[in-house]
Amino acid sequence: MKLLKVFGFAVMMLCNSCEEFDTMTSTEFVVNGIEAGFNGVVVKKISYRENVPPVQALLKNGDTVFTNNLLIIQKLETGDSVIKKSNDNIIRVYKGNELKFESYFMYISERVRNSAYFPKQWVKKWPDTTF
Repeated sequence: MKLLKVFGFAVMMLCNSCEEFDTMTSTEFVVNGIEAGFNGVVVKKISYRENVPPVQALLKNGDTVFTNNLLIIQKLETGDSVIKKSNDNIIRVYKGNELKFESYFMYISERVRNSAYFPKQWVKKWPDTTF
């Protein structure tokens, strides 16, 4: 019986560690996306599996657009110009000289926003991105 309690405690600690790791990696992905800045012209959209919509876009300068907001990738077309400033969560997409659309670059879950790993100065920014 004692061994069962110890095993149960170990499983509970492992599950808590996995959840903490998941929160940390999710937060890191969002923070890295917001911190990144890039600008360039889309040369191709990338899908890693056949019959699956693209999840990234490659820019002429070699940068990659990778976001958890897949609507951005769906709307991008070859030849579009994209601009995303560092430490901002807005991406602007232009067709020629005209703004085609602008959007939040990353969605921020409530769990990520409340994480100890999420920058405190961003906690109240971009509230529309939280689900």
